[in-house]
Amino acid sequence: MERLPDHGRKYPLQESCRLLGIEPSDSTLWQVHSYLNPCGRAARQLSDGLRLHPVDQFSGDACGRTFRATSHFHIDQYGNLFTGHCPGISVATIDDLHPTVDETTAPFFMALSKGGPVEAWKRHAPEFVPDTTGYIGKCHFCLELRRHLFESGTFAELRPREMYWN
Repeated sequence: MERLPDHGRKYPLQESCRLLGIEPSDSTLWQVHSYLNPCGRAARQLSDGLRLHPVDQFSGDACGRTFRATSHFHIDQYGNLFTGHCPGISVATIDDLHPTVDETTAPFFMALSKGGPVEAWKRHAPEFVPDTTGYIGKCHFCLELRRHLFESGTFAELRPREMYWN
């Protein structure tokens, strides 16, 4: 009989699923690990088995409350500050924790804050063609939109560049 996972050790996702008898390509992974938040690259890498939604379902779902939350934040190895669960969108750094944030200094961030990713798409990337199969949530759609926009180099708040590499 195989031992249960050692809770003091980290396991690669595939090994964890094997030990727990979970098929990583169905929604069981998310039922067992409901604390996971499918945002950032996790939205792309762990979306198997989850229901996909059309982009219009995310209309009007603004991100401002998440961005303003101060109870949960991260500082990456480059000194970028990320609020909420939005890796790859940073308007502050450890050298400037309270910058001026407005339509001029952070236009994509402001569009997300006020109207969400659908608003940001319409305002800043109308040429972007969303995946017709849909997305697991607004964060998944936002990540793909940001990956598209990152290539333009127009939005300084989309950082660090490592977030947008495949």
